[in-house]
Amino acid sequence: MTSKRTINRTLQLMLIMFGYWPGISCALLNRVFWMIIIGITEFGHCLYFVMHFRLHNLFNLMDCVSSFLAVIKLFTRLFTLWLKQRKFLEILTMMAKDWNDCDNTGIELRETARKAKLSSRISNGLIILQTITTSAYVIGILLASFHVDVTDRTLELPLIFKMEYPFVIDTQRKYRLVLATQLLSVAVCSWSTGLFNALFLTLTLHVGSQINILICWLKEVGSKDNEKTHDSFVTVITKIVRKHQKIINLSENIENLYSYIALVQFLSNTVMICSIGFLVVTAIGSPNASVKIVRSLLFYAVTNLEAFIFCFSGEYLSNKSKAIGNAAYNSAWYDMKAKDRRVLLFIILRSQRQLQFTAGKMAVLSLEYFTTAIGSPDASEQITRSLLFYVVTSLEAFVFCFAGEYLSNKSKAIGNAAYNSAWYDMKAKDRRVLLFIILRSQRQLQFTAGKMAVLSLEYFTTIMKASGSYLSVLLAMK
Repeated sequence: MTSKRTINRTLQLMLIMFGYWPGISCALLNRVFWMIIIGITEFGHCLYFVMHFRLHNLFNLMDCVSSFLAVIKLFTRLFTLWLKQRKFLEILTMMAKDWNDCDNTGIELRETARKAKLSSRISNGLIILQTITTSAYVIGILLASFHVDVTDRTLELPLIFKMEYPFVIDTQRKYRLVLATQLLSVAVCSWSTGLFNALFLTLTLHVGSQINILICWLKEVGSKDNEKTHDSFVTVITKIVRKHQKIINLSENIENLYSYIALVQFLSNTVMICSIGFLVVTAIGSPNASVKIVRSLLFYAVTNLEAFIFCFSGEYLSNKSKAIGNAAYNSAWYDMKAKDRRVLLFIILRSQRQLQFTAGKMAVLSLEYFTTAIGSPDASEQITRSLLFYVVTSLEAFVFCFAGEYLSNKSKAIGNAAYNSAWYDMKAKDRRVLLFIILRSQRQLQFTAGKMAVLSLEYFTTIMKASGSYLSVLLAMK
């Protein structure tokens, strides 16, 4: 018998560990515990950075910055999931309903179970990969710890995280206890990365399975079996429209849950890639160069993998949503009556606005965006040199672009509300009125810059890229 679960047991156990699985006891205590642990870890990072801020110690400082940002990403994920716990429960409820709607032998069960099995394998693979990366990251420090003289105060003790503690580590027992706590922190940070990446892929693949089911239903529209009576056609098309609305709602909930997680991830990953690149270059020719380079490159690969997973999920969802409109157009609509064809027209019109994931509503996640994010780390590196002035200057552009994005989203909501109404239960002449509203809503309300560019958050990111590129050129010519 097929197990009717989308999230596998590994991810479920991890969500229980962090206190985010519904129905567990002491959930609040778990969450507060991890927040305190993160706070202590970040305090130790900041203390180390302040006390060791010297140019000759630049390698260790950049290592400290990289691990600091990794823990910041963990905090962002856990805190965002805490704030959006209700949205997460909604997503789980919607997926449970999708399983309940499956027939025991139909295409619905086969497609949903197939994607669930695939996502389970990918999830386990990501957790294993994170474990291997963690092992490679800490093995050098653990081996070196056996030959450390903790009583020699002239040497800096090798630690997994570059942190400063409010007590003196002067015995072997204290040193090993500190290493054990740091090892646990690294493991938790790494596994949480695998958890949230795997969860995002799992949710995306589930949406993909529901879209595949919808496409199968659309292929059957207009067939002779469904055209025997008008009532049977209405039943099928009503089921299709409701399924389409469920898919839209589910994808929007996932976007709402992960949007700002993706934004923080891409911002921090850009700085981390610069830092890791610096670590690799600096390690060349130094003692234990091979160990440092392998450690940094593995961390670099995993950092890029995170960005790829998010961008791949966005690309996957976008392509799947395109396929809905294509399937509706490829159905036998030319054999239908005119009033029945209009129903399919609604679906095609709605499918033209693709489902998508974004990074904080500022950039659409896609494979094209992945190549942009990975290919231009130097621009961010130069921008950080004049960060304060850059932020203040950019704020003006952001205010205008945010206003344009807000108006555009509100105008989109008009068409969505019209499509989500019970138009499939109306008479044909009444549906035509809604069709006019949807058609007009496709031409969104917007603000422009001199009629030359539409103000939006996407346009804001374009401005930021251009200004970063100009700054890089000017600094290079200096």
